[in-house]
Amino acid sequence: MGESILQSKLDSYSEYLTLVNTIKNNVAKDFGITLETTPTVQAASNTSITTFAAIMVNTVELTDSQSLQLKVLFPKWEDYIGKDVKAGFKMQYGDKLFKVVKDHTV
Repeated sequence: MGESILQSKLDSYSEYLTLVNTIKNNVAKDFGITLETTPTVQAASNTSITTFAAIMVNTVELTDSQSLQLKVLFPKWEDYIGKDVKAGFKMQYGDKLFKVVKDHTV
């Protein structure tokens, strides 16, 4: 479920950027303005955005409900075996999402 929410938000943002670009070009055309050519910036792929979101997911404050919607972005428990985790850190174990209640080593 979380992945479909993320994909929906990414799609909406992409549509928004396309709309902004279209409006900018139409206004420039209507006013006879020649837009300066700027280097094309490659749009970030969904994969790179998802990877970035997964890296950052434990650095932002999310409610438990929001966290469950984005469960697929949280790290797997097995990736933290032998590592220290702080209270509030969230990770997946099986198909469940857990929140650390006390600082400890996994």
